[in-house]
Amino acid sequence: MSMKKNIAGSSNTVGRFIRATILTAMASVFLTIASGGVAHANLWQLSDGFDSNPSDTWYFETYGVSGAGFDINAGTARSAPNNAYLWSQTNFSAVGRYVTLRNNSYRDQCAAGIHIQGMAGAKVNVEIIDPKKWVYVSLKTATINSSGYTKVLVPAWTGGPNTVYFRVSLLNGSGFSMVRVDDLVVQCTY
Repeated sequence: MSMKKNIAGSSNTVGRFIRATILTAMASVFLTIASGGVAHANLWQLSDGFDSNPSDTWYFETYGVSGAGFDINAGTARSAPNNAYLWSQTNFSAVGRYVTLRNNSYRDQCAAGIHIQGMAGAKVNVEIIDPKKWVYVSLKTATINSSGYTKVLVPAWTGGPNTVYFRVSLLNGSGFSMVRVDDLVVQCTY
């Protein structure tokens, strides 16, 4: 009775390896052909956590009995050290900034999101605005019901101007309301 040892590198093992490599290569070629070629998407991203001279970049709007400001090293930020806050007794308050996107002729799609923490029931608009026409490019209305920071994303958009105004508005239904905002991210694919 003869016993064979299967040693790594034997002809059976090498044969299986070659067959697997050929099948993988064939699958890759098929997927490339079926998808119309190799994708060449690039990603552009802006991240702003209110951490580097926020008053140089961010603008506040207050209407009625409302207010806004920055918490500097206060221990209230989602990611240290700073965040912005909004409060309103009547009407609304907002914080926003201009964002220059990459050239529109090469831009496929953009999206944006920010983390918001606030009093239960606080209602906010997260807005992408065309600053020349002052119309929404994208808008998400959200009600904050968590004690921790919650990410609020605006719907992705295509086209639009090369410079947009990103804004978080605290809307007042009735009574006092307050939110903190931190960690803006805007991304576009090309």
